Amino acid sequence: MIVSASRRTDLPAFYTPWLLRRLGEGEVLVPSPRHPHRLSRIPLTPDVVDCLVFWTKNPTPLLPHLRELEQSGYSFYFQITLTPYGSQWEPGVPAVTERIAVFQRLASVLGPGQVVWRYDPVLLSPQWTVQAHQRAFEGWLPCWRDVRTRWFSAFWT
Repeated sequence: MIVSASRRTDLPAFYTPWLLRRLGEGEVLVPSPRHPHRLSRIPLTPDVVDCLVFWTKNPTPLLPHLRELEQSGYSFYFQITLTPYGSQWEPGVPAVTERIAVFQRLASVLGPGQVVWRYDPVLLSPQWTVQAHQRAFEGWLPCWRDVRTRWFSAFWT
């Protein structure tokens, strides 16, 4: 089973202790989308979980626990969102320079197969034109010179 951890909320950034408890206890209760009072017990043991996918804008709180996850038998990779919007659009997210440094460190430790850069969503507005995104994207390319990684993008208008 592939666990898409944090697609709805940023678990590594905001709920690392909860996530580690759930993994330690080997299960999580999940409400049914149609019947919120019905809970399903989902096993989270390493023998059942093929991979944990962490979707995050800030993996920093989870970094000290990566070795523990590996030693427990979990496979995982990160989809890290890096966009140039700043605190106006993304309050509570560390500065992009800090996030790039964390991304570089994580990619160098884990390797290129375990870290994906998401330039997502691409918001188009009077401030964020296609040209503005192109400048931001191209401005970051030198940051990846020593980091082999993949990237993903999606457009919202």
